[in-house]
Amino acid sequence: MANQTLPLWEDSELLLPQRSRLFHLRLEGMGEGHQESLLGYAHRVANAHVVPIVRLLREEVLGRTDMRSAWFTSGFSKKYSKTINGYGKYAVQMSEALEGLTLNEDLRSGTFLYWRGVFDGKGTGLLHPKRRWCANCLTEDAEAQRPIVHKLLWTSFLVDHCPTHLTPLRSNCPSCGLEQLFVSDAVALGRCCHCGVFLGIREGLWDCPAPRPKEKFMVAAISEMIALGARAAELASIEKFVHQIKEFSLYGVDGPVPKLEREVGFRKGSIYRWTGLGKRPQFDQFMELCFRINLSPVQLLDGSWLSTATPWAIHKMEVPIRQHHKILSEAELAALREDVDRLGACDSSYEDAKDVAARHGITMNSFTNRYADIYAKFSQHRLHVRALLFEQRLRRQEEKTIEVVRNLHRSGARLVRAAIELRMREAGMTLKSPRLRAIAFAERTRLESDMSYRNSEFPEGALE
Repeated sequence: MANQTLPLWEDSELLLPQRSRLFHLRLEGMGEGHQESLLGYAHRVANAHVVPIVRLLREEVLGRTDMRSAWFTSGFSKKYSKTINGYGKYAVQMSEALEGLTLNEDLRSGTFLYWRGVFDGKGTGLLHPKRRWCANCLTEDAEAQRPIVHKLLWTSFLVDHCPTHLTPLRSNCPSCGLEQLFVSDAVALGRCCHCGVFLGIREGLWDCPAPRPKEKFMVAAISEMIALGARAAELASIEKFVHQIKEFSLYGVDGPVPKLEREVGFRKGSIYRWTGLGKRPQFDQFMELCFRINLSPVQLLDGSWLSTATPWAIHKMEVPIRQHHKILSEAELAALREDVDRLGACDSSYEDAKDVAARHGITMNSFTNRYADIYAKFSQHRLHVRALLFEQRLRRQEEKTIEVVRNLHRSGARLVRAAIELRMREAGMTLKSPRLRAIAFAERTRLESDMSYRNSEFPEGALE
């Protein structure tokens, strides 16, 4: 009996499955147009572990990517981290890292990675520069006790309203009015990363303008693209795109690509750059073409438009007028120099360069390039004035900080950090600033040492 081997332990089907390092959460809304974004999924994973997203990324995720050095550069976590939802290298690395940590397959569906084969490599016109959400969706999720989900659809630059509630997407907190960070330090999902207020509210349709036909088309088309998931990789290729555009030119407008450009109102040679020169279209340009030929990207690329018997209602628009740069005459150039010299004589204020250019009838491009010497003089004065104003503001804050600590000391209150911070916030400042914190604590130390000196020189009862 001692040498007997039980068959139970040899059955490979009964072995324990591999364990994930992080919670095995599923991507919400898979296969639907309102599915969750990858960055929103990372926030939910961090929330499940009750840690801030920044800590989860630094300690668990970034070590599996090449993003560690870039993460600590200026502005990355506030601005460039949005590209995690796109189709660039950060989207690839983040999806692979989270798949390995959660053992959750196909997290790429939380990005636009499956569509990268047809668009330009920079992701131009794809993602919105701000973090946005539908306030009604957050409220419904909270009331139904569902997970707070940040949808991939909300990250698109061309989507400006919720297809469910027909209300505009928000980018500012309803309480403090501040914009939200893409990587929020708040552990509680759906709350402002600055003041902690819940970001969801109830909005009625009577409070919001109705979406226009173009806005409705963009929302429906991008939702269809997201819902396609991994199957989009079969359609998203530049070869298929070029073939379908040429086919549509023949069957839709009965002519070559130049005729299609004229019919839809694109500039001459703009579509030919894609079909003849092999250039990949930007996302917003591609979607604009789809809107004008009245076909969604999925319908265009899969060729289903050939089987329809109904004629195409092409949305023809005017070709944008190319702006010509004005060349200033000698008198106008002298007036511009005189204006810049006049502004340079004042050390207390400066003017915006766009206003100066508009006042003289030139564009900013002309001001900065054609008249570079004048602009350099103007820019140097602006930097000088801004530095002076900054120094003045710093001195006012330093004096105000000392005054706050002294007033608190005169009131007889204890000079603890919480009390100083409260008075500082009432004055529009905070101890989070290292410079103001050092000044406040130095003044506190001086006041406390002065009080202890007086108490040692005049002990209690010595003057009686």
